[in-house]
Amino acid sequence: MNKPLRTKHLPKSARRRLETPAPSPALALKAEAGRAFIEADYPRARDFATRALAFEPDNATLHAEIASSFMQEKKYELALKHLMGALKLEPTNPKWLSAIGTILFLMDKLTDAVGFFEAVYQIEPENAMNVSRLVQSQMNLCDWTVYKDQKNKLRILDNDPANGDPFTTLLYVDDAALQKKRVVSKTKNKVTISERKVARKFNRTPVAGRKIRIGYFSCDFFNHATMFLMARHFELHDRDNYEIYIYDYSREPSDVMRQRVLDAADCYRPIHNLKDEDVAELARGDSLDIAIDLKGYTKDARPTIFGFRAAPVQISYLGYPGTTGMPAMDYFVADAVTVPKEGRRHFSEKILYMPNCYQVNDNSRPHPETGPTRADMGLPEDAVVFCSFNNHNKVSPAEFDIWMDLLKEVDGSVLWFLAVPGVIRDNIRKEAEARGVPGGSDRLCRALSYSPSHCASAAGGYLS
Repeated sequence: MNKPLRTKHLPKSARRRLETPAPSPALALKAEAGRAFIEADYPRARDFATRALAFEPDNATLHAEIASSFMQEKKYELALKHLMGALKLEPTNPKWLSAIGTILFLMDKLTDAVGFFEAVYQIEPENAMNVSRLVQSQMNLCDWTVYKDQKNKLRILDNDPANGDPFTTLLYVDDAALQKKRVVSKTKNKVTISERKVARKFNRTPVAGRKIRIGYFSCDFFNHATMFLMARHFELHDRDNYEIYIYDYSREPSDVMRQRVLDAADCYRPIHNLKDEDVAELARGDSLDIAIDLKGYTKDARPTIFGFRAAPVQISYLGYPGTTGMPAMDYFVADAVTVPKEGRRHFSEKILYMPNCYQVNDNSRPHPETGPTRADMGLPEDAVVFCSFNNHNKVSPAEFDIWMDLLKEVDGSVLWFLAVPGVIRDNIRKEAEARGVPGGSDRLCRALSYSPSHCASAAGGYLS
């Protein structure tokens, strides 16, 4: 029989080492997983977290970290599986509930997402990030029950302006002052960190006697609404005086629209695998004079690139209709309608006013020889047709009330509304019937088809 080890005769330091329990193997594995995640090596992070989970199978956070690594790679089904594992261990944890809602949102399963966001709203009502996602999901569904407690939701968002997606409040309320407050708070920390690292001097030759280099940054250089407007814009640049650089972080396959942009550019930079700071450094190495951000805070935007200063002059244009709130963004292109004189105070950028209209368009697009008939579109032959081809999530009850009053006043008129079949169209029809329009939902005609994912906004870091 072995006798117990006696340590009284040993020095105190030796006794302390012998009596201190050995660290859990999971601790080292979790530390390695964290380092790998920071380095954006998601498979490696996942491997370490999975190995740690073998030692701590009841650790909900490890399940969530594995889910987060899958989410970074847009493997949403696998992310959802592991988050459900976390939720099984901690059924009322609002962090897991909100994270599941976010993944469902990104998968366009909006009705299911709303259920999870609503659950968090009951458990943790002051969670501004969750409120932002709940609002956007319901707006994307034309579920206007979201307006019943709008005052309280806006209070929550106003109390925590740094959290939530800036695009959400653009949809939900017409309040430019609130919008500026939110984006300034949201970008403050990131911008401060990035601007500390910025090289304030640019190695550029004087512009006199050389071409000015303009860089455009976006992930929409493909068959996308932005390029329907802008493709001709790139082709019409004065090539004797300007060099055009394209910085593209899309993962979409190449198509005809992208090829038009490539043919019109002097230099094409695929940057989807580069970090924001490295993109800015690349642009500075290209000696850009002007950097133009076409995304703002729309889906998959990367505003931090401009916090690192890609060029001496940086401009926000077209993709996002509000201020970025970034000190590093120098100008915003607008016209007197989109940003009237009294609205300038709600922009941190200086406004570059175009003389007529800020929005470019492609005048070279071919026109079909024959257009669709009313019958083709499901429209009555002899009625007045009111049209709304905005994305449906931009429509609020205020506008809809006006439109329904018009239908009441103009006998037999119809509204041609943009909404995909299913829950969204059903919700809009119910809203028409609730307003007592004679003929009810029959006065809302068949909608055009489109993909809501093209205009949905990124939901941000889902565990924040």
